[in-house]
Amino acid sequence: TQYEISNFALNGFESKHNLKYWEMKDYIGLGLGASSFINNTRYQNPETFEEYLNFANNFYPLWENEQKESLNDLMSEFMFLGLRKTKGVSNKDFEKFFGKNMFEVYKPLIEKFINSELLTKTEDTIALTEKGMDLSNTVMCEFV
Repeated sequence: TQYEISNFALNGFESKHNLKYWEMKDYIGLGLGASSFINNTRYQNPETFEEYLNFANNFYPLWENEQKESLNDLMSEFMFLGLRKTKGVSNKDFEKFFGKNMFEVYKPLIEKFINSELLTKTEDTIALTEKGMDLSNTVMCEFV
């Protein structure tokens, strides 16, 4: 079964790794240059072995870059990453995460892409149509 734009799997065997990203769940990256996303903040570990060892040997946090995401950035990311999944983006999930209604926040874009047959809408979700999957970058770029 196709469960996202570029992946298929037997039911129950979808990539948990990818879905963590698409559903904006926390993850920890280990090793040189690895990235983490914890409590809506991105972290990046040092990229060279020497820097990495220096951080570890001196008991510094292993990340050298920390970036707290803005509400607008998080909402945007939630939308374009969620649209990668064939089940699309749930307004209930959006409201739980942000306390806002996705259909109100993104009304003009959602209507535009429904009218051009790139999105489909149910009572709670929006998802890419088959045509929308072929043109997914066009849709997702506008949510950024």
